[in-house]
Amino acid sequence: MYCHQIFRIVIVLLLWKSTDAVLDLGEVNCTVTGFICPSNETCSATCKRTCAQNEDIWGTVVYAFFSRLCKSALQDFRISLWNTSERTFLFKHSWDATFYGSNRLGISSKSHANKGEIQSYKFFSPYISESILDIVSLHRGYLFEEKANHIQECFVFGKYPNIKFSMYNKRKVGK
Repeated sequence: MYCHQIFRIVIVLLLWKSTDAVLDLGEVNCTVTGFICPSNETCSATCKRTCAQNEDIWGTVVYAFFSRLCKSALQDFRISLWNTSERTFLFKHSWDATFYGSNRLGISSKSHANKGEIQSYKFFSPYISESILDIVSLHRGYLFEEKANHIQECFVFGKYPNIKFSMYNKRKVGK
């Protein structure tokens, strides 16, 4: 009797764990849409290219299934244009009624009123959390003082104030 109860618990745990399985789609190209992921599955995909071309996408946070995956992931801050090593994201089917357009990271999406007949998808991977390094390069005396010394200095703002740059002095050579 005791073994039978343990067996039932093990079966329940296995069934529960199998619902968390992720279908790995591997590397996808820029034309792949949400239709690649079967219904009721959580899928993982990797975009190796930037995929920010002019193909349309519909939605913000929730995207129409015919929207390009990689471009939608860029627009939804799940992958970035500048980090080519982290391009994997998770997404899953959804049945949301309206797709709202927006402009994020310079990528525009369109709105579409859905009456429930169009499938959609949402991303479940974490948002990108990279800090952008803000560096200012200041040139002094370069444009106005011909044949004089000019100075170039770099300043860092934000999260990394301890980065040091050298000051460069150089004489402009005139004709």
